[in-house]
Amino acid sequence: MNLDNSCKGGKLMNELLIHKVGTKIENDLKTEGKYGATFKCKRLERMKTLSEICRKYGISISYLSKIENDILKPNVGMLGSYFNDMQIDEDMVASSEIMDAWYLKLVSYIMGTKDCRPELIEYLSKRDDFQSRLISFAIQVKEKKVENEAQIVSVLLYSIDVMQPLELTIFILTLVSFYIDTKDYFLAGRLLKELNVNNLFHISIRYWYLDLKFELSLYQASFKELKNNFEKLCQMHIKFNQIDAIITTKKKYVEALAYMMEPKAFNDSLLEDDYLSSYRISLILHEDYETFVSLDSKVDIASMLYYDVLEDKKNVLELLDQVPFSDSLIQQFLKNYFIQKYKYDNSYQYLREALFSEIGISQHYYASQFISNKLSVVLIKLHKYKESSLVSERIFNLNRDNRISLANKDLL
Repeated sequence: MNLDNSCKGGKLMNELLIHKVGTKIENDLKTEGKYGATFKCKRLERMKTLSEICRKYGISISYLSKIENDILKPNVGMLGSYFNDMQIDEDMVASSEIMDAWYLKLVSYIMGTKDCRPELIEYLSKRDDFQSRLISFAIQVKEKKVENEAQIVSVLLYSIDVMQPLELTIFILTLVSFYIDTKDYFLAGRLLKELNVNNLFHISIRYWYLDLKFELSLYQASFKELKNNFEKLCQMHIKFNQIDAIITTKKKYVEALAYMMEPKAFNDSLLEDDYLSSYRISLILHEDYETFVSLDSKVDIASMLYYDVLEDKKNVLELLDQVPFSDSLIQQFLKNYFIQKYKYDNSYQYLREALFSEIGISQHYYASQFISNKLSVVLIKLHKYKESSLVSERIFNLNRDNRISLANKDLL
């Protein structure tokens, strides 16, 4: 496979996705019963044109086109043979008007506020239309069991023009969840920005939206955005009585402060045990070594970063097996950085691959700054001066993409 062509193809698909979603948001439809997307999806799956279908079943192109675009309701008596051949359940069409209730059950399952999974799975076993595929896709993303993502998204894109506001919102939020899980934070952020306040009419939808917005702000450059999202999400956790979620959210927030806040911003109230580790890391990243060494010694990441500054291989390796790293993107990166540098003497290759990766750690704003600084030092030691300019160019582009993806529209 030609990697350049593959990357270009992926970027073109991403741009198409953004365009389709943006266009749909601008031309949103009213929330009513809907049938057209199912008809269109079934036809396109069979690679049939409107004219081919209409010739076969003796109906006009105008009539079927209006059905596919939800301008007309389908006449079950007239389209009986079409229903049979396309495997469209007549009862399913009749029940489309109560879809919103199923969608809200789905959101409750995704956010963990109610275990509706058995009901949803039973429902899916009885349907084969675009709505059921949307629900199935959302469940797969929730359970991290997505297969053939490109094919699923392509099929659902067939139906995007006739999706109702709630369906479109679920589709976008599911895609954002998926791209966060697959570490394409820039694409996730751009998609989330496409939503408008009219799409967030139900409290459970707003809860999901805020959860994703907070998650993305962990990787972006705005502390103000992170703090705002943290406070709003915690309020939602309280409303839904999600105590464990509050603990998890606070842990992520406190960890992010290490990279987003300057040491002087940690006042006395932020120097309790929960925040102390982040304060210590912030001291190292801001090169306040004098204050750092005046603190009590601890077995933590900050100490490893300090010994890394000193190029103290012995102490870094001693701490490597003792320090508890979280499963966050940046802490896992740091763990591997220490391993590659001090166990395998491979910091140049590791840092370079990390910085120039299309997704993942390169899209974490503060991690990319850390990587570029470390890589620049290595390049000077290796006399690779020309490559230093490539690093500067890469950071410029990453910072630009980070700004573009920053989901800073305050819809709530």
